[in-house]
Amino acid sequence: MSLTELFGTGILAIISLSGFLFTRREYHLPVIVFILLVVVGDINQSLRIVLNISAILYLGIVFLAKYDFFINNYPHPPRELSFFFGLYIGSIIISTVFSYNIPHSLEQVLRILLFFCIVYLLYTQIKDINSLKYLFITIVLASSAASLIIIFNFIINPEGLFNLEKNVVNRTSGIYGNVNALGGLFTVSWMIFLSSYLLGYLKHFRFLSFLFLIINISGIFLNSSRSAMFGIVIGTITILFITKRKYLLYIFLSLFLLLLVVVSNTELFNLVSVYFRFEDSISGRDHYWDMSVKMFKDNWFIGIGPAAFNDLTYKYLSVMVGSWSETLINHYSVIAGHGLQHNVYLFILSELGVIGFVIFLYLIFIYSKKVILLFKETEIWLRFVGLIGAGTGIGFLARGFFESLGILTYGWLSVDLPFWIITLSLFSAQRLVKQKNS
Repeated sequence: MSLTELFGTGILAIISLSGFLFTRREYHLPVIVFILLVVVGDINQSLRIVLNISAILYLGIVFLAKYDFFINNYPHPPRELSFFFGLYIGSIIISTVFSYNIPHSLEQVLRILLFFCIVYLLYTQIKDINSLKYLFITIVLASSAASLIIIFNFIINPEGLFNLEKNVVNRTSGIYGNVNALGGLFTVSWMIFLSSYLLGYLKHFRFLSFLFLIINISGIFLNSSRSAMFGIVIGTITILFITKRKYLLYIFLSLFLLLLVVVSNTELFNLVSVYFRFEDSISGRDHYWDMSVKMFKDNWFIGIGPAAFNDLTYKYLSVMVGSWSETLINHYSVIAGHGLQHNVYLFILSELGVIGFVIFLYLIFIYSKKVILLFKETEIWLRFVGLIGAGTGIGFLARGFFESLGILTYGWLSVDLPFWIITLSLFSAQRLVKQKNS
């Protein structure tokens, strides 16, 4: 834990507290989301628990103050989401019963139950278009705050970005222990930026938008998560294909020319090679993929159990014990906790089996359905939400080929929440349309 990270988190905590004390109540929800996305981080376990509990208690108190304990008065969650929640919880419970580590798997069940409760409470707080707007702005602010911490951490790092002697890039994740944890937040923030620009929502805030854009690009660059960049690129292509297809030609031509410049300059090529870690190929992900496939083959129906991957790592180890690859696998198993499959599809297949994977496909189906329905609407703000949803959805699915985190990581709040805020936005926008037409 560096002094910069601790100082940055303290500043963010003070700003968040000020958000409650000196702003109107309608801004409290964005402050809560900001806390859950950024302030909790991985710096201090006790601080994270306190802030999480405080945020959840606030949401619960606000909910009960309005609806009391009369369950019949509680807002009904979207039917499709309720069906998904029920199926998914049922699948992880079944998988937990036969898990290779029942206590650890049971902990994931409790976490996902709590996470879905938070998702529901957030859904009940989305009242109108402004609520959605504030949530989108909050995601951008959270991404910018995380980027600033990364930038400051890089500035005081005497080693710099590149270590050419060792052919490595010094990656930083700010207040997160997992260097890939911010990928989802960066992806969603970029989709909001791009959609806002293309639909003209940023024309009155050009300087501010440019400033935040530079901050976020710097954070993404210094974080150096290839899976996040891949998701951003695919999401960007998706949005441009829907709105401005001619831009794609310009982008492809620019990238082609850039590639020629890089290839023709040896020193520049070496820097790019080190940055993208070409020599590491897929950074040992093939070992995790191989183990995941073997686990799935032996436990294809209900999986090995939620977060039980680490318990079976050495049973299915695909490298020699004592080798450098085995040392790295053991190291990442300790610091990452779960989600080491580095592929969301293998993550679900290996731990929840075919049952869990079919339920995951159902989530993709209902998500895509809402995006398509919003594109059929005539109001620009509905198409705006749909555009963000399309870029985020395709971007996350593309990123999912190289990363497990960000969609259903058993309720990892700061990692899963960006995707679920967009999911809630899609369903909330559809609800607001029905309310307006009724």
